[in-house]
Amino acid sequence: MDIERVSAISPERFERDYLRVNHPVVVTDALAGWDLAGRWTPGYLRQEFGDERVQVYNNYFDLQSMRPLGEYLDEYFGKDTNDATELPYVRWYTKLRDVRFLWADKAFKRFAGNWTPPYFLPTSDYVLPFSPGRADPRHVHFPAKGLFISPKGGRTGLHVDPWGSDAVLCQLFGDKHWTLYHPDEARYLRNDGVVVDPDRPDHDRFPEFRKARVTYDFVLRPGETVLVPHGWYHAVKTLTDSISLTWNFVHRSTSAALLAWLRQPMSEIDQSVLRFFFGPVVGDDVTPAAIEALLARAPRQVEPHAAAIADE
Repeated sequence: MDIERVSAISPERFERDYLRVNHPVVVTDALAGWDLAGRWTPGYLRQEFGDERVQVYNNYFDLQSMRPLGEYLDEYFGKDTNDATELPYVRWYTKLRDVRFLWADKAFKRFAGNWTPPYFLPTSDYVLPFSPGRADPRHVHFPAKGLFISPKGGRTGLHVDPWGSDAVLCQLFGDKHWTLYHPDEARYLRNDGVVVDPDRPDHDRFPEFRKARVTYDFVLRPGETVLVPHGWYHAVKTLTDSISLTWNFVHRSTSAALLAWLRQPMSEIDQSVLRFFFGPVVGDDVTPAAIEALLARAPRQVEPHAAAIADE
């Protein structure tokens, strides 16, 4: 089933009809004025950022290497690829943990003038990052904010985003095929912490996968922005060489999902992400009680926390 596509949607309607009720949607007109054909092409990135080392991952989120962006583009873009080959996938993240790494913060500073926040998104009352006041994703750290760069044939395996967070992805160049499963399908997709690969399902490990039903199946094209709400399992295939800009967030209106997620076991990496974002306001012990106490304050009277963009 194709996903709903809308345009000229007000922030109030977006929050009411999609964000609050956990409903995916594609907004078709939010990237007007971004100069996609001039400033968001492989050639532009090659010229402006070709010497920058970037983070290269596999089909999931396992770091494989760090290499110059220009070298990556030269090797993989504009090529005919074999569908059976696992192609490396650049996920060039800005800082989301207090560790030394090749974060993309300097690059994001340089191209901050190339984009504006999609007009339909909330501008305040974010819980992750904790910014009750205005939070501009061009200048404030958001979890998993980064550029996704992948060649034709690249894949992101089926997964669900962490932290009880919603995600937006802005498609800048190329086409991507998306498959979304409603959260109710999780019982067919997951077993003992492992998520099925729908293209090569292990039916012994996932005996009920045949019962799973795809909710949305669609192609995201340049100029379109998709909302992937919390709990939705999604897989993405790159149909043509592709560039996307993305970030995750938790808004106050959906904070119950974050609180529920905090009650589950989590990895050390996820703990460090939460400490990075919440440490300045609640300390290192990030618990549901601490977040609930934070939300109990008058939201517009609390100074917004915008993690300073590091220069390392």
